[in-house]
Amino acid sequence: MPSPAIHTNLSSLFDASTPRPRQAEDFPVRMPRREASDYLKEVHGLNRHEPATLTKMATEGRGPPFYKNGRWVLYARDDLDRYAAERLGTVHHSTAEYPSIGGRPRNG
Repeated sequence: MPSPAIHTNLSSLFDASTPRPRQAEDFPVRMPRREASDYLKEVHGLNRHEPATLTKMATEGRGPPFYKNGRWVLYARDDLDRYAAERLGTVHHSTAEYPSIGGRPRNG
């Protein structure tokens, strides 16, 4: 029995009806809390930022900065990007670069 053909062109595996993940440009410049939560999840991979969590963080004076428009809260995309960058920290290329659990740098 012959082996199945291997696809060398990955684009042929997907058709135009396959939805692509949303990118930063797909979100508005300013967005309400639910969309801000989706943005942090889909664009930056920050999964623990449900709308209720963002509400609580805002009442405690932490979390991403926001604007008030009457009773509505709006988050700017640029502010969410900066917040995510702060939360994610620096890029590491090896676990040896990261301090040990005790908070002390490793020797050697």
